[in-house]
Amino acid sequence: MKFIISLIVFSYPMELHMVFFNADYQDVTTAQFNFDGLVVLAYFFEISETDNVAYAKIIDSLKYINKPHTSVKINDTFSLSSLLPKNRDNYFTYIGSLTTPPCSEGVRWIDFKHPIRLSHAQVKKNFELK
Repeated sequence: MKFIISLIVFSYPMELHMVFFNADYQDVTTAQFNFDGLVVLAYFFEISETDNVAYAKIIDSLKYINKPHTSVKINDTFSLSSLLPKNRDNYFTYIGSLTTPPCSEGVRWIDFKHPIRLSHAQVKKNFELK
């Protein structure tokens, strides 16, 4: 019996990881060492012809980040769901690890099929970060 495996590879300019920890643990540091401690929601970005207005305040604040480990406070409020694609029904999930040290294992990853759309200008501002 022959099996043919086909893989279609797409390239995306950026990826968003939102890391959440189980409230049964005191903090993310404690949670990362427990099998049920962390979940990561992962979204890819793709280029669109128009700006994503939901990301405007975030993108505009990037000009204040001029060196590593700098942060900026955005005074306006917005909902997390406004930053995500409307269709969140299609995803795949697996147990993996964090992508940054300490690279803890046992992290539940949820990767969504539908990407977030940003304009070329918005993506470019992310790559201008130092």
